Amino acid sequence: MRHSHLVSHQQRLPSQQRGSSVIIAVFITVVMSLVAISMFRFFRASEHALNIEVLGIRALYAANSGADRALASLYPIDSSSSSPSIECASIDNSQWDIGSDTGLTGFHSCAITIRCQEFTTSLSPALEYQINSTASCGTDACSSSDSFNSCLRVQRSIEVGARED
Repeated sequence: MRHSHLVSHQQRLPSQQRGSSVIIAVFITVVMSLVAISMFRFFRASEHALNIEVLGIRALYAANSGADRALASLYPIDSSSSSPSIECASIDNSQWDIGSDTGLTGFHSCAITIRCQEFTTSLSPALEYQINSTASCGTDACSSSDSFNSCLRVQRSIEVGARED
């Protein structure tokens, strides 16, 4: 009698556990889905941060190039140009599309605004020039009006001082 009781108990045991295995399978599926969603969000956020960092470096180098270009206009190597004062006035508030003008592919979506101001101080009678170069670099999606969410734009500025002695 005891033996028949064990057999009937063992036969009922798998049918009782079938319901719990479905619950465990659903639980594992939900947990794995949540892990996959959180990993997707993490990778998307790190991709966004990397894009901003790359665009920031491009904008910094583009602004530096704009300041170099302005200084080369003020003080050319061959000294054949007009005075720095006239050059400063001519480059003030000028725009430079570095990607189109130079053909450098890394700057294809960068634009630079160059400001130049002439002044003197009470400490020195020499003319001084303040050059401000502001570069704005963005993704290609920024050029189309329908893709506002995918547009990234970064701006960096460089300020340089020069003096005539």
